[in-house]
Amino acid sequence: MGHQTFRGVAESVTANELRDRVVSTASAVFQSDSQTILAGSSIEQIPTWDSVAHLNFILALEQEFHCNFTDAEIEQLTSIPAVVQVLGAKVA
Repeated sequence: MGHQTFRGVAESVTANELRDRVVSTASAVFQSDSQTILAGSSIEQIPTWDSVAHLNFILALEQEFHCNFTDAEIEQLTSIPAVVQVLGAKVA
């Protein structure tokens, strides 16, 4: 998966770059360092990931990746792997 490339409107990124950008965005929104938020982190493991922070995370992801999420997708985005998977499909 690390060598897979995703192509978006303005850029192409590898799966590792996508994951790193998601972790970086999550770290900023949830006010945690990137050592605390790992590639496999989920809503249950991040104390500051509440409903308001979830909406802020979605907005930050949409801005970072120049995309929009559907309501169904937003409900799925409860872990870093889920975010990477959904974003990978969007920017592919």
